Amino acid sequence: MRKIIITALLFALLISYPIWQTYVSSKGPELSVAVASNFLSTLEALTKNFEKETGVKVRLSSGSSGKLTTQIIQGAPYDMFFSADVVHPKKLEESRLTIKGSRLTYAIGQLVVWAPNNTYATSVENLFTNGNYDFIAIANPDLAPYGVAAQEFLQHLNLWGRLSNKIIKGENINQTFQFVKSGNAQIGIIAFSQVKQMNADPQDNIHFFIVDTSLYNPIEQQVVLLSGSKKKALAKMFLSFIQEDNNRKLIENSGYITPHKRIIQVH
Repeated sequence: MRKIIITALLFALLISYPIWQTYVSSKGPELSVAVASNFLSTLEALTKNFEKETGVKVRLSSGSSGKLTTQIIQGAPYDMFFSADVVHPKKLEESRLTIKGSRLTYAIGQLVVWAPNNTYATSVENLFTNGNYDFIAIANPDLAPYGVAAQEFLQHLNLWGRLSNKIIKGENINQTFQFVKSGNAQIGIIAFSQVKQMNADPQDNIHFFIVDTSLYNPIEQQVVLLSGSKKKALAKMFLSFIQEDNNRKLIENSGYITPHKRIIQVH
C-alpha cells in the first residue's frame, strides 16, 4: 500500500515540477538524513525497513549534533536531521531552517558508565573512588548532548573538578566508545544504546552501570524536517514511519525511551 502511495507521489511531482529529475534520480527517490552518532545504528535498522517497504533509499550522514547543525546552517543539503538533543533543532527552527510543525521528540536517551576492566566495582561511587583507571572518556560537552549529560552527572557527584585531569573528550559518543574499547580510557560514560549493541559481540566486556536519570537532565532527542529539502513529502512519510508501533518498539529495544505518539502537523 505504501509503495502505491509513493508511486502516486512521484507522478504528482512529475506533473507539478518541470525539474522533477532533481527530486528523483535514475535510481529512484532518495532521502538525505543527518543523524547524531548515538542514534546511527538504530536509524540504519529503521531505514532498512523503510527502504524495503517503500523503495525509497535513505542516505545517512552521522556526527555530533553540534557539527551537523553547523553543516546545515552552512547549506548542507539534508532533508531531515535527527539530533541527540532539543537545543540544536530549536536553533535551526529559530533560524527558519526547519519546516513549521515538524520538530518532535523521537527518543529519550539514557546514560551508562562502562568499565570493562573494573568488573569488581559494585557501584559507580565505588568505581570512581577505588577503580583502576587512568582516563575517563566522555563526549565533548561543547559538541555532543551525551557529553553535557556526562558532565552534569559528574558534577552532581562532585567529581567534575576532582577528575578533570583524567577526562578525555571524544568528538561524538561513538568516538568516546572507541576510546574505551581501544583501551585508551578505562572508563566511559556513554549511551545505553551502545551497550545494547555490544550484546551482539561476545568478546565485548559489557560490565556497566545505568546512571540514575535524576542525576542529569533528560536527553530528549528531537528530529526536524529541513526547509531547504526538495523532498518534503517523502521526509514527512519517513517521520510518520518511525512513529509506527513496531518501529517505536525497535527504538525501545535499542536502549531508548520513546515518548507518546504525536500527530505530525507539517505546514
